Amino acid sequence: MSESAVTKSFTVTGMTCGNCERHVRHAAEKVAGVASVQVDRPANRATVSFDPAQTSPEAIAAAITAAGYDTAVSSGGASGQW
Repeated sequence: MSESAVTKSFTVTGMTCGNCERHVRHAAEKVAGVASVQVDRPANRATVSFDPAQTSPEAIAAAITAAGYDTAVSSGGASGQW
């Protein structure tokens, strides 16, 4: 991952169990450029570190949505140069 890595938070709704957390994590990890994913089901949040030269928050949100969970890029929780 490049030095310009970005960490962004996503609001993810519809998770009801640990398996949901795993599905969300795996969906985000499949996106090229994603370095790490942390999912917090009680907070309805996924925090993703990625290379903005390879992907975007919209692409990550689309992957999580395609896995069956309503997803939006959170307005806060970002770091890096995005």
